[in-house]
Amino acid sequence: MAGGGDLPGGNYLSLVQGVSIDGSTVFGVSVDGSPASSAAFRWTEPDGLQSLGSDPDGNEAVGATADGGVIAVRSYGFPYEWSLWTEEEGLVPTGVGRATGMSADGAVVSGNGSTAAFRWTEATSAVPLTPVGGYGSTVANVVSADGSFIVGSSSGIGIPDGGTHAVRWNEAGVATDLGDLASGPIDAIAYDVSADGSVVVGQGAVESSSSVTGFVSEAFRWTEATGMQGLGFLGDAYVSRSANEVSPDCVLLFATTSWHYAMDLFVWDARSGMRPLVAVLANEHGLDLTGWSLTRVTGVSADRRTIVGNASHNLLTPPSYQWAQEGYIVRLSTPLPEPGAAALAGVAFAALVAVRRRRR
Repeated sequence: MAGGGDLPGGNYLSLVQGVSIDGSTVFGVSVDGSPASSAAFRWTEPDGLQSLGSDPDGNEAVGATADGGVIAVRSYGFPYEWSLWTEEEGLVPTGVGRATGMSADGAVVSGNGSTAAFRWTEATSAVPLTPVGGYGSTVANVVSADGSFIVGSSSGIGIPDGGTHAVRWNEAGVATDLGDLASGPIDAIAYDVSADGSVVVGQGAVESSSSVTGFVSEAFRWTEATGMQGLGFLGDAYVSRSANEVSPDCVLLFATTSWHYAMDLFVWDARSGMRPLVAVLANEHGLDLTGWSLTRVTGVSADRRTIVGNASHNLLTPPSYQWAQEGYIVRLSTPLPEPGAAALAGVAFAALVAVRRRRR
């Protein structure tokens, strides 16, 4: 597998942040050689990698409409601002704060301001999201595709012992406390949500005798019917973060081993439980990943036929101070299966951006 280049003038790092619902547009951030260094990009098969416009402080793309026609871009500069990008108008400054996601129609943007998380619409501008119990701090991580819910976390005196709970906010900005996992400290964060807001995934903390701290992180899945449920562990690996809700019954997530802290990716479903994603792709579909390590899954299309994320590739003989980081796109001829369905079929793996980064 070969890399496909990066933005003109850049040769250090590119990261995919997500994909449009229809799977046509990939977006993220890349080093482009400008004084700001980091620049938001979008990628499509017809046009390849394109910069979305420069920012004196650097910027990154964090959300897109269903067809990728409108993209939310946040600036790295302080005070933080975010813009909406279209091919016709380019970057148009839109709000203050750090945008974190966008609904499929572009009408709702989630984000974090200087004092609280917010829900933005053109009619209301940024409306603060209420902490659990009415007091404390809030963090918004993403908005559902239909714009009905935002998920993240709430901390402070509204949470027992001043801990952190995963939260789902409705259109009025009112919080539903999703709680935390049993047998651990009061610590849980929601990272992603299904298109209609009915399923929330994230991470919580549970007790573990194998950890020096006495606790490890475990991915969770939440619905109104089941409440918060841990997704378990695989061998000596424990889940450190759930990455993306694919469907009501299938989750893609991060994990790290308790012994050497290496990142890995897993797919979970109700029937099969947790399985290594790379093993599924390589063993069941013949995907050759020699020299490559998939490090993140950052987006899945609505039809579950397109998966995007980031991977590393050892181009130099270890020990080395350089490594390659590359965006990838997986195209499936059939959707990522529901529990009990046949294995993935017709997998295609393509590299989007290849870059080198010096370790710090």
